[in-house]
Amino acid sequence: MNTHTTTPFFEKINFVERYRALCHKFNNYDTSMDSYEIATYKEVLDEFGLSYEHNKKEKFLSTSYSLASGHEFTLTFGLWRGKVETILVIRYEGQYMEPSGRLDFIPEEMGYEFDRKKYNLPKFSSVEDLREILYALMSIIKDLEQAIVQGV
Repeated sequence: MNTHTTTPFFEKINFVERYRALCHKFNNYDTSMDSYEIATYKEVLDEFGLSYEHNKKEKFLSTSYSLASGHEFTLTFGLWRGKVETILVIRYEGQYMEPSGRLDFIPEEMGYEFDRKKYNLPKFSSVEDLREILYALMSIIKDLEQAIVQGV
């Protein structure tokens, strides 16, 4: 197996269907919030034990950490009005693994059909929605981490 591809790990955790379902459930632009609720992002990331940097000017939160396997994760949340933009970059042995980047681009990079016009970014209409979206995204990330560690 190519040690610089994440595709088998994304497939193992059923990423495409999980992300599509999340975007389908939270897909209403008409009711999305105007604010980005930074306090909720911080609270949820704190619950996952992640330290992060908040770039107020560019409006994103970012965290970087390493797994026992040597894989380095950088996870960034764009703080856009009512939308949760998530960017994941993984490095291993000094090289970037592919696919990576914004989560809604990953299915296409894996060769799957994915209607990005319909399912690009989950949208939240309340703080409770945002919390649920973040927990679902972190569940996907944690499952991906576990698949990578087990697959090495």
